[in-house]
Amino acid sequence: MHVTRRFSRLALGASALVLSATLAACGGANPDSSTPSPTPSASAAESAAPTPTPTPSREPVPVSNSIDAITVAGEPGAAPQVTIPTPFAIDETRTRTLVEGNADAPAAEADSIIEVDYVGVNARTGETFDSSWERGQPGMFSLEQVVPGFTKGLTG
Repeated sequence: MHVTRRFSRLALGASALVLSATLAACGGANPDSSTPSPTPSASAAESAAPTPTPTPSREPVPVSNSIDAITVAGEPGAAPQVTIPTPFAIDETRTRTLVEGNADAPAAEADSIIEVDYVGVNARTGETFDSSWERGQPGMFSLEQVVPGFTKGLTG
């Protein structure tokens, strides 16, 4: 079932939380764990070439199991101010309802098309990287075509 649903603008702060937590979870605690380390070959060991300097890696971010430290402030109908302790990483997608929506409105489902205002915040830096308010209009998305955390946070 496809439902177009306009969410309360302040409730979208919850989307910002979901997105922040999702992005932090995607970053993981060890961002360089998938980078293969070079293995010297027999000919490389015999050559007199200098050893390359390793590229410095980012410090691992402690992983949290709570989003309580993330705050969202603002008035309904205005862009929320999202504050996140940085760097931030989360163990799994977590949600928190800031403002209950209209109980009579249909609930968004995993295949819904929604119209929503949102703020995306980088969990490593705390900087806003995307905002429908900055563009001056809500975004319209199919929940089948967004990051899983966004779908999880807005359905039900």
